Amino acid sequence: MKKFETKFTDVKMLIVEDYDFSMEILVEMLRLMGIEPDTAKNGEEAIEKAKIKKYDLILMDILMPKVDGYEATMSIRKLSIEQPIITALTASVQEEDKKKCLDAGMNDFLAKPMNIDALENHLKHHLSSKLVNRNI
Repeated sequence: MKKFETKFTDVKMLIVEDYDFSMEILVEMLRLMGIEPDTAKNGEEAIEKAKIKKYDLILMDILMPKVDGYEATMSIRKLSIEQPIITALTASVQEEDKKKCLDAGMNDFLAKPMNIDALENHLKHHLSSKLVNRNI
């Protein structure tokens, strides 16, 4: 993996992903940027974690067991909490899929499989106030 000069500080992030290998890859990419994320295996766990901890950003898989990403997002949006940015993680990047994500209350989406440069740019855009330094 590439060496990152881009680092973030004090980012509270939750990754919601049911596939272990994808979760491990995401965690490693985020660690390279100075982020130690919390993890959840499904939407049900994500909702419970969002109730007890303030997250800046949630990376939400769409297709998961128990509670999918759409339902989890709608439930989180109904909570009386400071609302996080919620980004869909999806292999479906058709316009109708993007619309469904936005209609569920998600702020943005990233295509799977994850590209580390796309993730870095996404985080720079949404978490610029937590950026320590920048790639030059």
